[in-house]
Amino acid sequence: MDTLPFPAGIHLDSLNGDIKFRPMKAEVTVAAVKVNEFRNGVKIAEIKRDLQVIIIACTSNKPPYIITQNNVRTKSINASQTVIFDFSTNDTNANDSVFISWNNSIPALHGHIPMVRQSTHQQH
Repeated sequence: MDTLPFPAGIHLDSLNGDIKFRPMKAEVTVAAVKVNEFRNGVKIAEIKRDLQVIIIACTSNKPPYIITQNNVRTKSINASQTVIFDFSTNDTNANDSVFISWNNSIPALHGHIPMVRQSTHQQH
């Protein structure tokens, strides 16, 4: 079963710079990224970076999953409201760890950024 949330190819998030891709085979390769910076429609800078990518076959790895009360994945709130979003994680692979972090990728979010607590590792 295919569990990746994005199609084959390379995807660059223009807001936060995240690069996502779906490897099609195990390999060692190099990718180059070029970023142009514009101010008022005028190019003012350019930078290039090479990235070495090592892709290994993990045929027995199962993806971790997130558990929420009543399987809630989103919440809608008004600007003045506070929201608490409780969840836990689980990874059935005994040697894996699950880390949760906040990358500030919601541009319109202002005010207090919620603290994210890492859940304890559970085995099934």
